[in-house]
Parts: sequence; structure tokens; C-alpha cells
Amino acid sequence: MMTDTKVKAKDQKLQQRYRKIRRRQILVPVAIAELIVQGLAIRSILHRSSFKRGNKFVWLPVTLIQPIGPWLYFRYGRGKK
Repeated sequence: MMTDTKVKAKDQKLQQRYRKIRRRQILVPVAIAELIVQGLAIRSILHRSSFKRGNKFVWLPVTLIQPIGPWLYFRYGRGKK
């Protein structure tokens, strides 16, 4: 028979494992979305000739700053094609 402390320890381990799995379920889609946005920003920078502020050499490193870099580019850097 299992003692009460063994049951509690086993329950704690299961709860920790569940928390890790739950974190991954949240983190993986967010990371994928962030990589997609970063890829779109880099592609846009490489194909664009004019920018609202700065130039390609300013915006390429900025897009590497996660998670806000690509969003900053789309908000403040992207000009007309």
C-alpha cells in the first residue's frame, strides 16, 4: 500500500508534468506566429525600396529583437513599395 506522503509526492509530480505540457501548448503556437511575422518583416525589408524611417540596414537588425522588432517595423518603418 502507498502511504499518504507517497501519494502526495506522486500527485505533485503529475501536476508539474501537466504544467510543463500546458506551457508548451501555449508557447509553441506563439513562437510559430512570431517566426512567421519575423519572416514576413524580413521579406518585406529586402523587397522594399523606400521606408518611412531609416533604411534596410537599420530595420534588418531591429526585426531580430523579439518579440517587438517585427511589429515596430510594420508600424514605423514600412513605406510604400
